[in-house]
Amino acid sequence: FITCDAGETQSLIKFRGSLSNATALSNWGGSADSPCTAAGSNWTGVWCNNGSVWQLRLDGMGLRGGLDFDSLAELPSLRILSIKGNSFSGPMPEVKKLLALKSVTMSSNWFSGLIPDDMFDGMRALKMVYLDGNMFTGPMPKSLAQLPRLVNLNLAGNQIGGKIPDFPQMELQMVNLADNQFEGKIPRGLSNMNASYFAANRSAGQPGLDWPTRLKIVKGVAKGLEYLYKELPVLSLPHGHLKSSNVLLDRNFTPLLTDYGLVPVINKDHAQQFMVAFKSPEFSRSDRTTKKTDVWSLGILILEIITGKFPANYLKQGKGANADLATWVNSVVREEWTGEVFDKDMRGTKSGEGEMLKLLKIGMCCCEWDVERRWSLREAMERIEELRERDSDEEYSSYGSEGDLYSSR
Repeated sequence: FITCDAGETQSLIKFRGSLSNATALSNWGGSADSPCTAAGSNWTGVWCNNGSVWQLRLDGMGLRGGLDFDSLAELPSLRILSIKGNSFSGPMPEVKKLLALKSVTMSSNWFSGLIPDDMFDGMRALKMVYLDGNMFTGPMPKSLAQLPRLVNLNLAGNQIGGKIPDFPQMELQMVNLADNQFEGKIPRGLSNMNASYFAANRSAGQPGLDWPTRLKIVKGVAKGLEYLYKELPVLSLPHGHLKSSNVLLDRNFTPLLTDYGLVPVINKDHAQQFMVAFKSPEFSRSDRTTKKTDVWSLGILILEIITGKFPANYLKQGKGANADLATWVNSVVREEWTGEVFDKDMRGTKSGEGEMLKLLKIGMCCCEWDVERRWSLREAMERIEELRERDSDEEYSSYGSEGDLYSSR
């Protein structure tokens, strides 16, 4: 039989020891002394090739704690590392200790801070880098943009900023920089990329969207969702993947919905891992979705539009996750409903703050964890259509009191 040598086995055990919540890896060791056998691997998340550890795929396992990359550096055949959808936090791990990697995925964790400029020095084999849905800040490291064999790069949903550097690679297929703080022109080498890869950044000197424009977008999205419900009545999820990157805007800021009606035709495992509907509270708790699941997605989108916060920084992948954008909003306004949660870049708010608070409460009612208490699409539509660009003298207490509006469990 082909099995791992004792050194690789001990390296993996040492790596697991650096994690503070590794119950998902409880079968590492035990009766299976070696992770690799002639048939493949005995250990969760470990993939073997020719008796040596080739991949580590530890996605959505609720892992947190330190990441002992010194131990992983002792795996000479390791080429693919994926730890997406966990609860790792702190600065960027020292990935350059794993010089032979071809693919690294750290999406949807809580990593934050600057990425050192030399973080990717010497990683000449690295082709795939996925760091989306974290909280990285500062400029893009030069060593990342200069990776000689880079094919796919995803930095979406961070707070990385500055000018976009040049990418010299000839085989480059994707550079997703959406929902960051980049400014200036898109380099010529990236000009053929999908426009959505650069969405929700800011060109030099470009002001934020004003309140009337954001209200127009919300009303258009709600009308589009209502249309799908009428045209696709047999589907339990007429959209299923409603999020900001699937809303396109024309030059007049009229929204167009994309990527709808995919649930019946997409691979179930893929859908549950990546589609927005399967990050809803009802799926997290009981593996089910309903027609109100799209309403939950609409609520998250409303909160994103009005707060300027990107939901991937609050919404975590994997079953049992419970941190979402609505939970954050609820924590901020728990004592008093004020304008402190609104996007600071939103202009034209002085005469419309009352209407904005109404929309904030509508978003929260759409995000209600209890499906029975969550608004239907019809009720949400009626409330949204009532909104105006400027405040009136009417009270807006009918959207729920501060104490009972939103339950996070």
